[in-house]
Amino acid sequence: MRERGSVGVNVWLVSCDKRWDTWWQKHQSTWAEASGGTAHTVQAVEEPEAALLPGPQPTEDQVEWIVEFQLWRIAIRTRFQPTLSPSEWRDFARTRYAHYRSTFERFAGPGVAVFTGSVRAHQRAGIAAARDLGLPVWVVEKPIFPRPDCTSLLLTPETASYEVTPLGRRVLEEQWGRGDAQRGKTYRSWWVRERRTKHEDRVTYLDAREIVSGRLVWFGQVEGDAAMWKPFVNRQARKAIVREALRHDAIHKPHPFGPVLPLGMRCLPREVSIHGILPYCDGVLCLSSAVGMEAFLYDQPVWCFGQPFYRSDGVLTCHTGDTSFAHEERLRFVDWVVHVWQVPTGDPARIAERIGAEWD
Repeated sequence: MRERGSVGVNVWLVSCDKRWDTWWQKHQSTWAEASGGTAHTVQAVEEPEAALLPGPQPTEDQVEWIVEFQLWRIAIRTRFQPTLSPSEWRDFARTRYAHYRSTFERFAGPGVAVFTGSVRAHQRAGIAAARDLGLPVWVVEKPIFPRPDCTSLLLTPETASYEVTPLGRRVLEEQWGRGDAQRGKTYRSWWVRERRTKHEDRVTYLDAREIVSGRLVWFGQVEGDAAMWKPFVNRQARKAIVREALRHDAIHKPHPFGPVLPLGMRCLPREVSIHGILPYCDGVLCLSSAVGMEAFLYDQPVWCFGQPFYRSDGVLTCHTGDTSFAHEERLRFVDWVVHVWQVPTGDPARIAERIGAEWD
């Protein structure tokens, strides 16, 4: 399918999630066809006691970058596995970097390293090793918006969507204007009619209009999740959303996987679908939640207090105290996410185009 000169390109998926392994096995031939080479699975090794390949060591700056997210989780007392001390996490970073670098070096020829995230220590160890070998890095994720015609995935250079760099964010802002507003409108009609959502396997449609009518709704998130990390959600943002929620007597909607916050606010059940809320509320408060984007499809004002990639006050989201946004730009943005950023899982040509090109 794809050539760089006459040499095929190896594709390595570095995964620790059985769901991704199953998906990869199903689509491995598609990715091999797209690359013109071979597709390999590199099982991410999270168990601290696992036997690993020896290899070159990362620099101390790389070690600190690799463990940054894990140390933040320790600082905020988020429970996660494996349970390691900061010094043990640094040892973990060194052994994983060596393991991944040795693994990548065993395969001859050019390659592309594909990860299922970009902040956890084992992922960053692999990303650092790939970069040091000059391998392009891509991150694959579940789609933000389901498609009516096929299954798809997010495929982003260098980082996951929740960790898009400042450069990547500028590129996004330049690109979504290429979206088709009319196609976005057609997609919105289907999405609303079918009541689709990111976590639809965890929610149930319940009409909440009597509770949320005329009220703002604060959509909660999972503490310790990558999208809640301090680069995207700092202390000032957390204080600001609480202040605004209380000032406007907002309703709190917990995340399907998250806690109910003890703030004296009225709360909706966590299993209520957004489609029973967004048609009737007066606006959305969020930190970095994907619900902020889903609210675009209901023409709701969105006040975003964190720094997710989609925040663009006065265009997609709203300035605090204001309700203005650009309707057409939102439709272009959603269309671009659905039909450009998200790639059909079974389309070798589109995958080849993406992994063989710059983000332009």
